[in-house]
Amino acid sequence: MNDRSRIKLWSWSLGFASLYSQVFLLRESIALLRSNELVVALFFFFWLVLYAAGSGIFSRFRNLGLVQVALAFSLPFSFFWIKLLGSILQVHPGRLWDFWRIILLLLLALVPFGILAGTFFGQLCRKARSSGLKASTVYIFEALGAVLGGILSLIMVARIPPVHSFIMIGTFLGIIWIFTARTPVKITSVILTSLLMLLAMNAQSLSGVMDKLYWKGYESQSYESRYGKILVLSRQGEQYLFENGSLVAATADTVYLESLVNLCLLAHPGPERVLLVGGIYEGAVGVALQHHPRSITYLEVDPRILEVTRPFFPKVERAMNEPRVDVEYSDARFWIKKSNRNFEVIMLLLPNPQSGFMNRFYTLEFFQEIKGRLDYDGIFAFQLNVGVNYISSEEQVMVNSVREALQNVFIHVRLVQMDNGLLFFASPRSPLELDPDLLNARLEERGIRNRYLNREVLAYFLDPFRQNNLESMLIKDAREKLIVNRDFSPIAYYIGLQEWFKLTGGGVLLKKLKLLRLEHWLIFFLTVFLLVKLLNRYIFNKNLGTIVLIIVGGLGGILTELIVLYLFQALFGYLYWLVGVLTSVFMLGLVTGANLTRNKERFIFFRLWSLLWIIFVLIMLFLFKWTSLYQRLGYISGTLCFMALQLIAGTLTGMLFPLGVRWFESRFPSTVNAGGIVFGLDSLGAAMGAVLTGIIFIPLMGITGSLILWLIILILAMPIWI
Repeated sequence: MNDRSRIKLWSWSLGFASLYSQVFLLRESIALLRSNELVVALFFFFWLVLYAAGSGIFSRFRNLGLVQVALAFSLPFSFFWIKLLGSILQVHPGRLWDFWRIILLLLLALVPFGILAGTFFGQLCRKARSSGLKASTVYIFEALGAVLGGILSLIMVARIPPVHSFIMIGTFLGIIWIFTARTPVKITSVILTSLLMLLAMNAQSLSGVMDKLYWKGYESQSYESRYGKILVLSRQGEQYLFENGSLVAATADTVYLESLVNLCLLAHPGPERVLLVGGIYEGAVGVALQHHPRSITYLEVDPRILEVTRPFFPKVERAMNEPRVDVEYSDARFWIKKSNRNFEVIMLLLPNPQSGFMNRFYTLEFFQEIKGRLDYDGIFAFQLNVGVNYISSEEQVMVNSVREALQNVFIHVRLVQMDNGLLFFASPRSPLELDPDLLNARLEERGIRNRYLNREVLAYFLDPFRQNNLESMLIKDAREKLIVNRDFSPIAYYIGLQEWFKLTGGGVLLKKLKLLRLEHWLIFFLTVFLLVKLLNRYIFNKNLGTIVLIIVGGLGGILTELIVLYLFQALFGYLYWLVGVLTSVFMLGLVTGANLTRNKERFIFFRLWSLLWIIFVLIMLFLFKWTSLYQRLGYISGTLCFMALQLIAGTLTGMLFPLGVRWFESRFPSTVNAGGIVFGLDSLGAAMGAVLTGIIFIPLMGITGSLILWLIILILAMPIWI
């Protein structure tokens, strides 16, 4: 095999291994740190920063063979390394990790593979140039490998243990080096792959030992699902269910959920058809059955979690065996959107909107979809866990934004203050009957036996004085009262992030963030680009502007990719495989874009690239702001539309890499690693974009504000200005 063929194969294998292992490393990180957009954003930030450092700095290291062997070894090492870090830095099970410990774990966990992968990419770019190939060839084949790696990870996840996935991909790289590398690397790779095959025989046991180190004092059972990691802990007869690091349920006796479900169903004179989302592990289905409904439809996105928890949670087993209970395995929002079935009562027993994923169940658009599934006298009920005697200023904004959205859809809305939070009631047409005497009469009429809810407790919950006190705690100024939580403006998600930061000790970073609005960011970026213009003209001999443009290209690429993914999930639900396909389509767009500009010599294409981006962002703004087209999209047409958006965004992002390499080579002929530097700058921009988009732009400014800001950045960064 000649050098050109080797470079293409190695580039492809790097992309394949990178994206495949990225999926599994992200799952392990989320399982340790709890799933929310901040953890994901920080993961990609460190991944891209380390990739950028390896490509732009460490690729000067000349020993290609050593990097190849270390790269193959780093994959299985990373799996055990992140588990070991979890044991060293662990917190008590079920508690939040503090912010700085999260930073430390992610940084240390991603250093081995991130630095080595970036270094290998930069070395391949140098080797490609010496072999008569363009650096864009390395970029294209790396992206093609990433497409296949992403698709294969979707197939393999939950089918084989994650430890074997890491060993498999490390062995895969080792075998490629055996057949294509030079003799010293061949010999080392033979030894390495042999050791990995031996490790595979006992890897699962070793992984279990490391899990026991982390979950000290508990018996643990771990399971894999397409949607994440499932963990059941046992101690002193109690069972605890964790999904993606978050506590889902416990078998400890609790009366709160019993009171919650009973109160929701007592509010309706005769609930025959009930739709329930969440709460099955704590016995919500069993409580609902006491009201003698004709049918209960329970929605669960992950079939695996009910399957593995049945032996540990008897209430799940009883619910699954009840003939009146119909379990639908689907994303709740997607099912409600496409279903044509109506219900007397719909209950949501879900966590607070502390993530973009959960926020979509508390928006005006979702409430409109709920309204379409309710009967004439139907009732919709859900809870928010906030303080009882004191509601913080952040919780006030969250509650008001959700209530404002609810009142924009339903005629009758009522809040009830319970022991552990607020219960929201809404009805589209019929007034809500929440008289304590009436509810108690229904309680006796239905022959319901419970441990807590009775006439006195009902009178306490529905006491007018408590209602007035609640309203006084929720008083905000007129401007904040008008905030509506929407898919495109997820204010409750932003408040959830603020609360998460406060609880984890990172609040100092967001202390002033709530004061920043779109106009503040515009002033900030205008100041930055004015400074860049001055430095570019008088100090850097017109070189800084193009470097900034490359960084901006990386930032905008991931910003647009994340916006499209966020919108897709908000509108069509969390369809696991389609979200993965959309990511692969973006990678395919990188290949298309790089092919379009790989032979372009004239640097006027930088201006054309900026203009095409501006046109594309304007089209997105028109589609998602100034028309209601997105609301009329069906499942198939919507999927195709979002795939097209991802392909175009990926194409525009990929176009910049060959242009940047050609510019570097023309300006700095002595720079033999232009590909590595450009890729490092692009990755640096993408790293900044991942954090800014995930924790600031989307939650703080919404989709429209984020697109407008990206449009302004593009205009300011155009070569004609800087």
